[in-house]
Amino acid sequence: MDLFLNIKEEVKKFIKIKDKILICVSGGPDSVVLFHIINRLKKEFNLQIFIAHFNHKLRGKDSEKDALFVKQLAKEYKNKFVYSSKNIKELSKKKNFGPEKTAREERYKFFIKTAIKYKINKILLAHNMDDNVETILFRFIKGAGTEGLIGIPEIRKVNYGDFGLQLNNLKKSKIFIIRPLLKVSRKEIMQYIKINNLKYRIDKTNEQNIFVRNKIRNFLIPLIEKNFNLSFKSTVSNISKILYYDNDFLEMICNKVMTEIIIKKSKNKVIISLKKYKKLHPAIRLRCIRNILKEIIKKHRIITFTLINNTDNSILNNRRIDLPLKYKCYIKDDKIIISA
Repeated sequence: MDLFLNIKEEVKKFIKIKDKILICVSGGPDSVVLFHIINRLKKEFNLQIFIAHFNHKLRGKDSEKDALFVKQLAKEYKNKFVYSSKNIKELSKKKNFGPEKTAREERYKFFIKTAIKYKINKILLAHNMDDNVETILFRFIKGAGTEGLIGIPEIRKVNYGDFGLQLNNLKKSKIFIIRPLLKVSRKEIMQYIKINNLKYRIDKTNEQNIFVRNKIRNFLIPLIEKNFNLSFKSTVSNISKILYYDNDFLEMICNKVMTEIIIKKSKNKVIISLKKYKKLHPAIRLRCIRNILKEIIKKHRIITFTLINNTDNSILNNRRIDLPLKYKCYIKDDKIIISA
């Protein structure tokens, strides 16, 4: 099977007849390839396609030209075009977040809200294998556990609280973020562009080492490939796959253990057997406390390793600890109580 049919087959794994699909298109080569392939399958699968473009307003006139390019692309292929923009520089200052994090959060909020509005259950993003390697290295440098080092998931269900969205529509939603190109390299994407003579936009900031990800892409990975391992990207991808299976197995054990150690659970309160908790292996113990905190504290971004570790240490030493959002964890009658 040649490259292009192979990419097409990867995409077909994630779509069904009469699907309603939202494709997130920046105008760059990755998203243009995804857009092109989905539209090639439009008639075969009787698809209803929506195109979403988010303008970060980070590149002046170039950002406006990107939006116009994607709008024209959607019009040419008779896809519905949905647009939003935010001044990320100003917003990041107000939120006291970095521009990268702010841009990502606002972008995903827009995609999810658009999916809700048009009753779409599949949001397609064009992340590729190179993006995944860059993400794994970024998380490794910043500090991440097994789950973080797995990298970008091919498919992920959108849950209540994700990206700071606390919308009732998400509590019972069946919206999925899907990345059909995750096994496709950037080199293969550019080959597809060339063969099919596709036009695309170039983001010049990708070549500038102003963000950590750009430094990883333009400096760190080429340095490693040149001096240590020519197949570095494939190596990282393989490690990511191994970690995925390991993490999945540990989560399966953790879920089983949680049913054994939890005595009582309600919306804002969990009671756990102290005796059973202390007998657990540290790997399972920390996972259990992480998952329990995630269940009752809806803002997942504040559940850091430091918080999980401090909570575990407090339990093992029979000490009370104050948790975020006015929650607390304390020991009473040989039971661990986490409540608001």
